[in-house]
Amino acid sequence: DGIQPYLKSEQIFQCPSNNDVQPDRTSATPTPAQPGYTDYAYNTALGSQPGTNAASGSGVSLSALENSSLTVMFLESFVENPPFPSNNGSARNASRGGGSTTAPIASISNLKADRHLDGSNLTFADGHVKWTKAVNSTGYANFYGTNAPFAVSGNNPTLHPFDTTLTFYGASA
Repeated sequence: DGIQPYLKSEQIFQCPSNNDVQPDRTSATPTPAQPGYTDYAYNTALGSQPGTNAASGSGVSLSALENSSLTVMFLESFVENPPFPSNNGSARNASRGGGSTTAPIASISNLKADRHLDGSNLTFADGHVKWTKAVNSTGYANFYGTNAPFAVSGNNPTLHPFDTTLTFYGASA
């Protein structure tokens, strides 16, 4: 809602390549928290410092990130069961599979977004965007979850903002 006055159109929240389902526009007031409002998901781990509740919304400064060029800030999502909106676009779903430190793929059902030549666009904390090819026939982009340390993820995209022994509260489903 904070950036809404600066936007020319709410269509910026919708991927033009997504034909699944559009959000319910019956309300005169925009409802960004409504499931299905956007085709994108935000990395919850960037919403708060480690060990704090992601809902606090304090945010993480760019200088606190250990690898801003590898840390995914937001990414494509989709509606799991068209025509019924799911929780895509919520802060929760970008970090749902993040508890594992060994899983190389964050294969989260509503983050599967292979509508761009069998790949997905990832936006990183440093501001650059990169297309990532799906790693297998299921269509999931190859990136690591919030609790996979950099020693595990290496130079691959990750939802993990900095190494710490604390678990991100927003990482569990």
